[in-house]
Amino acid sequence: MDSGRAELLTAQLPHLYALASALDADAADDLVQETVASALADPATDTSGPGLAAALERLAAMPLPDVQSPVAPVPGMDPDADAAEVFYPDFYTDGPDAGAWVNPPVAWGEARVLSPDDALVTVETYSAVAAALTKLDPVDVGLLSLVDIESAPLSRAVIELGLSPDEARERLARARFAVRAALDRELRR
Repeated sequence: MDSGRAELLTAQLPHLYALASALDADAADDLVQETVASALADPATDTSGPGLAAALERLAAMPLPDVQSPVAPVPGMDPDADAAEVFYPDFYTDGPDAGAWVNPPVAWGEARVLSPDDALVTVETYSAVAAALTKLDPVDVGLLSLVDIESAPLSRAVIELGLSPDEARERLARARFAVRAALDRELRR
């Protein structure tokens, strides 16, 4: 197929879709696809607008075949092929217990248990952050909480706190620096 013919077909696609949608909105894509496929298959097909429109109208007038399952099963097709296989763990003694955990379940959230040392470090770290937050301006604490703890976008924090974007960026940077410095001092002890 030459590129000129392909360009002619491509140029007609919007018109074909409009006509197909008017004739049968549910099958518009199929009608256009079949029209273009038949035009590509036969080099003698008229690829002008009226020629393709006539071909599309002929296709739209044809009755669509009803899709039905065959009455008799097709040889080689198992009607139960999509059914789940029955699993009897007692038949499989070669490997590990099928009912056992491959890996132990993970404890999530508050259920996670820390060692005494980890719990102490965590409490001390949270205390350092809390102490650093008490030394900040309440607006800076709100900004830091919204952006870094609640993961709100800076644009939302600007609106909620009534700050300009530049002032919010500057205040957020100063608040982050103060909290990081307090954490750094705590972790270096």
